[in-house]
Amino acid sequence: MAVSILTGCSTINYEDAETKFSRTSFGNKLSIGKLEVESKDGLKVVKMEGYSNDQVEAIKIAVEAAVAAAVKAAVPVAP
Repeated sequence: MAVSILTGCSTINYEDAETKFSRTSFGNKLSIGKLEVESKDGLKVVKMEGYSNDQVEAIKIAVEAAVAAAVKAAVPVAP
């Protein structure tokens, strides 16, 4: 597996005797902690751990803020 990171651009390439995989992302950062490819009974099994990119992080922040606002609005104010 080869990962090259340029300013705002990420490319991931994987290639073996039977499989070729490539993903390019422009305008955001991408990271993968671990990528495993196994062959079981003629099927390729891909396991990916630690996937993160800027878009996922932005959604996470927005959801956390929305939940915090909903909880704050739901808590009654003492007189």
